[in-house]
Amino acid sequence: MSKQVNISAKEAADRLAIRELVETYAHCAESTRCEGSDALFCGDAHSVVYLDAEATKPSMELRSRQALAPVLAT
Repeated sequence: MSKQVNISAKEAADRLAIRELVETYAHCAESTRCEGSDALFCGDAHSVVYLDAEATKPSMELRSRQALAPVLAT
């Protein structure tokens, strides 16, 4: 049995926007057509990329949307 939680209309809209953002990113990540996916990130995005799952240090650390764009394109 789940609890009913009351949230405001603004919070519901915010939650939906976040969900749609994550779903759009996931679609781009799985697709070969990711043009413009960098627009999903804010201008000062900080992204840490691990290409080796066992590595203790990231393969790349990107600190802007512009730096992230070429990575998302590949």
